[in-house]
Amino acid sequence: MDHAAIISRQREFFLSGQTASRDFRRARLIALRDAIVRREDRLLAALHADLRKNPQEAYAAEIGYTLGEIRHALKHLGRWMKPQRRKAPWMAWPARAELRRDPFGVALIIGPWNYPLQLLLAPLVSAIAAGNTAVLKPSELAPQTSAAVAELIRETFAGEHVAVVEGGRETSESLLREKFDK
Repeated sequence: MDHAAIISRQREFFLSGQTASRDFRRARLIALRDAIVRREDRLLAALHADLRKNPQEAYAAEIGYTLGEIRHALKHLGRWMKPQRRKAPWMAWPARAELRRDPFGVALIIGPWNYPLQLLLAPLVSAIAAGNTAVLKPSELAPQTSAAVAELIRETFAGEHVAVVEGGRETSESLLREKFDK
C-alpha cells in the first residue's frame, strides 16, 4: 500500500477547504455516530473475540465512551469554531486581537491493543471536529476489532477524508516515516 499517496490525497482534500465548515464537520460526526450505533453488535463481538470483553464492559469502556465523545463534540462544535476576542498589547493600540482555532491538516492516529476501539475513534472524533483529515492504524493485536473498524470507516468516510491502514509493526514504522501534520 502506498502510504504517501493516501497522505497526498488527504492533504489535497484538506487544502480544498471542504473540512473547514461547521456543517461538514457536524455531518461527518453524525455519520460516525450512526455507523457505530448500526454496527454495535459487530463491534461488541469483535471486542469479545479479541479481548474477551463482556458486552457491558465493552459498551461502557469502548462504544459508549466514543458515543459520549461524539455527543460532546456536536454540542460544543459551534463554540469551538467561533473566534474569541482577546486583549491586544497596549503598544499595538488601537489594534484588536482574537484567537482562532485552525485545523492542522493530516493527522495520524495509531490505536493500541487494550482499548482498540475507544483509543482509535475518540481521537478521530477530535480530528474531525477540528477540521482535519485522518489516517487510522488499528492495532494488529486486536485483529477482529481492526477489521470491524476498517469496515466501519471505509463504509462511512471517503478515503481522502478518513483512511484506515491495517498491518503490523512494519506498517506502523512505515507510517511514522511519513510527514503528518499532527
